[in-house]
Amino acid sequence: MNDFSRMPLVETLFAAAEGRFSFHMPGHRQGQSFPTWLRDKLWTLDTTELEVTGDLNQPAGKVKEAMNLAAAFFGAGHTRFVTTGTTTSLLTALATACPRKSQIILPRRVHQAVMHGVALLDLEPIWADININQDVEEALLRSLHNNPQASAVFVTSPGYDGRTVPLRNIASLVGEMDCSLIVDEAHGSHFVAAPGLLPPSALSQGADLVAMSAHKTLPALTPGSYLHVSKVALESGKIGTDKLGQMLKVFQTSSPSFVIAASLDYARFWLESEGQRSIEKLLTLISQLDQNLPTVVNRTQTEGSDPLRLTYDYRDSGLNRLEVQGIFNQYKVDPEIIDLNQIILIPALDAGIREFKALALALNALGAAADTGSTSRASNGDLSWIASLLDSSAPSSIPISKVMFGNMKKTEVPLRNAHGRVAAEAIVPYPPGVAMVWPGEIITSERIEAIEQLISANIAVYGVHKPDSYSVIVLE
Repeated sequence: MNDFSRMPLVETLFAAAEGRFSFHMPGHRQGQSFPTWLRDKLWTLDTTELEVTGDLNQPAGKVKEAMNLAAAFFGAGHTRFVTTGTTTSLLTALATACPRKSQIILPRRVHQAVMHGVALLDLEPIWADININQDVEEALLRSLHNNPQASAVFVTSPGYDGRTVPLRNIASLVGEMDCSLIVDEAHGSHFVAAPGLLPPSALSQGADLVAMSAHKTLPALTPGSYLHVSKVALESGKIGTDKLGQMLKVFQTSSPSFVIAASLDYARFWLESEGQRSIEKLLTLISQLDQNLPTVVNRTQTEGSDPLRLTYDYRDSGLNRLEVQGIFNQYKVDPEIIDLNQIILIPALDAGIREFKALALALNALGAAADTGSTSRASNGDLSWIASLLDSSAPSSIPISKVMFGNMKKTEVPLRNAHGRVAAEAIVPYPPGVAMVWPGEIITSERIEAIEQLISANIAVYGVHKPDSYSVIVLE
């Protein structure tokens, strides 16, 4: 019985998986990374808490053994399997380390879950604004020196594009204070598998709490996540496993998925057994690809970034974002993101020659389209100035917790008339999924101009509504 006309979502997902080349999360290549013995039985592992299975929310027996194996491999003192995503891991980490109404130091480029955590815990965000000639590490260190009373420093490393933040100096300074270092390492679960070939992991640099999205780069099901406590934080009593467990129960479902947890157990086993060998092969394939790029496509890899995260600047092609998307779709290659400047691809750790041949064809077709002028040549324009707005805070008017959870009157106004109004919802361009305006911040004319230009370039902007014209929700 497969009447797809009555199962529209099933039909769509079947079509999306048909004969395409995955360069996006999850890291299991549409299930191909799982061995047959696991793939064939995966559905049968979906069960509830039984005497024989144990309880993921009360780890004991084999559940605890699996988590302990993960802790040992990743270099943690304590690890929990989280089956409702790194959103849950981040909320749990924040609630464990940060007392209500305390201060937290963080850059603007954070996952929206962090924004929600700040609101839920009524935290005061201290922004480490990134100046044009300053890096994230320097900004965070300066903020920490100026605000020693902060309960935590929050860092995202690596970012979506694979760029990492050096953490040792931050961790050292945090260690001298009554403060915790929380790291969103969602895109770096694989770092530990190949020391010397990949950047050092957050735990190896002294982070106290680390959240990893296993499903992003490992053979694990969406949205499987690891939440780690460092050995030092555990032994010093800075982070307690009892409180962590209590907070995890607050944010994770009371029916966590054994199927997803089993995939987390398998992902650790695979990474420990096959990770380094697979990463070495993958680096060779990437090197061969980069040696034969068309002249209008440039690899953008900065020092210290993840060499497995493929970022290609296509601006020299003169093609716009939709044209590039069309070329990749023609060759059935699905990147993670195509933004206004670059293509970001996430190859599975066990990706092979077949996938990379398809990617090479797509990139060469992009080069040919640019060389022949066969497209409209309507480029995205220079919108690089907008990136600086994502790194700098907007003027704040009202605490985010009061806006999100208070009984404040709201109204909808045209975007062009929103200057000086207080945002009632986050305004988030996607990609990259970083808030340009948080709830409670004042919407400036500069940010309105940026939002309008992003929309003109066919970038989705969450928080901007379009019934008849573009509008935003603000406080009355």
